[in-house]
Amino acid sequence: MTGTRFAMLVGIESFSYSHVAQTDDINYTLQLKQWKIHNPIELVIPPPPPPTPIPIPQPNPPPPPAYPIINTQPPPQQIRIGSIVILNGQLHLDSYGSGPGSVRSNWKGKVLDTRIGRKCPYHVGTQQGAWAGWVKEGTLQVVG
Repeated sequence: MTGTRFAMLVGIESFSYSHVAQTDDINYTLQLKQWKIHNPIELVIPPPPPPTPIPIPQPNPPPPPAYPIINTQPPPQQIRIGSIVILNGQLHLDSYGSGPGSVRSNWKGKVLDTRIGRKCPYHVGTQQGAWAGWVKEGTLQVVG
C-alpha cells in the first residue's frame, strides 16, 4: 500500500463494488490481509542414541584364602600293579581277608595283583616277584 501513513505488504482478501444510482457513486468494499514473510526454520533432529547394552551378571569369584595354603606333601601316588610299596600290616591268604598270616613292618615289596572292592585288594610280593600275600588298602604306601 502506498500513499498512506503505514507501509506494509498486504494481499487482497476480497473485493466488491456497487453503483449507487441516485448519486452516481461507486462503492467499493476491499478486504486486505497482511502478508508476512516467514523464514523456514530448519530443525535438525539427531538420531536416537543406540540402546544401552544390558550387562550380563558374572558369577562372583570365590574370595582368596586369608592365608596362602602351602601343601608340602606331594600328591599320593596311585597303587597299581608294579608299584613299589612299603607295607605296615598283616598279610592274608586271599583277597577276601581269610587266613591271616604274618605282620610286616616297613617291609618293602611290589604290588603283583589287585582286586579292587574286596577286603584285601592288593597282592604283594618281593621286589623279585615271589608271592607274600594279600593286604588291606590302608597298609600300603607307594614309594616308586
